[in-house]
Amino acid sequence: YNHNNYSSTDLNGELDNNDSYEIGNYWNFIITDKFSYTFEPHYFYNVNDFNSSNGTKHHWEITNTFRYRINEHWLPYFELRWLDRNVGPYHREQNQIRIGAKYFF
Repeated sequence: YNHNNYSSTDLNGELDNNDSYEIGNYWNFIITDKFSYTFEPHYFYNVNDFNSSNGTKHHWEITNTFRYRINEHWLPYFELRWLDRNVGPYHREQNQIRIGAKYFF
């Protein structure tokens, strides 16, 4: 459950909290001893009279993460996330790309 501690103007012009339920799944796949993949779909549903950026009360955020273990210390990763379609002002898909590395002491 995602709760906002502040009020926003809802679809009816009233002040309310733009809260949402979130259901997340994490599916981890070990491809080889060095390469792994994570599929992470999240479903969001708005509780009060608010819409998501796609114009409905619900939306998906789907993350695909690829990791390659170089050695016991270094784990670089590449993450691609789809954030559903935005109705305004661009009317197109939203994506995020994250590239990073984890270091284990």
